[in-house]
Amino acid sequence: MKNRDIVKAALEPKDKEQFDKIVEELGMKQQEAFGRLVRWFSKQHRLSQILVMGLVPEGDSAAFRDLVRRTDRAVGTEEAVQMTADQAMLLGKMVKLLELQRAQQRGLAKRQRRLSASA
Repeated sequence: MKNRDIVKAALEPKDKEQFDKIVEELGMKQQEAFGRLVRWFSKQHRLSQILVMGLVPEGDSAAFRDLVRRTDRAVGTEEAVQMTADQAMLLGKMVKLLELQRAQQRGLAKRQRRLSASA
């Protein structure tokens, strides 16, 4: 058997019940289904990942979805994605938001390491 990493996921009870039902209906094991979801997700365009992760502010979600659809259609073709000024501004906001979240995560991880080292 291949070496595999085991990842735990924290799910709300309602989400866990729905996932269990889907997995049972498909005749799959939970780990197999979760692995396939992760593989699919990791192959998606970064814009799609941002949308799926719920990182788009509610008021911007429609414009962002339109940008994702246009980008997804252009992937693998010579068609250039033409963004409006609003879409470019929105994309800039999303990138800044992701950078801020990453910086906060790094800061939290550093604090946790310091606390662990001092304990």
